[in-house]
Amino acid sequence: MKALSLPINAVVVIILAVFVFLVASALFIGSSNQNMKSISDQEALLNGCAMWRERGCDYATVIGEIKVQGYDSRRSEKDVSYKGTLKEACVAMLMNGEFAETDDKIKNTCYNYCCSR
Repeated sequence: MKALSLPINAVVVIILAVFVFLVASALFIGSSNQNMKSISDQEALLNGCAMWRERGCDYATVIGEIKVQGYDSRRSEKDVSYKGTLKEACVAMLMNGEFAETDDKIKNTCYNYCCSR
């Protein structure tokens, strides 16, 4: 059986093509992961407060319904209805992550932070 022989130029071209493919793949994967990152608790609180102020800081607003785009802290596994909301950000930043507090206390704390400035 005769051995397959490739010219050295062909081997170099194949190696370069594989290298370029790997680099392009890494760039694509890196940029797509950037879009999936969640914003921080602090950014979520600031963005959520801004949305609440845009709505006139109405105290009757349910802060658990103010969704903050890009926020997913995964902190409130017990009650998924709060995931990604201003309420979750308030609890994380202003109440040391304790959802044990009453809804009124959470809302008052959040209202004082967001709307009393």
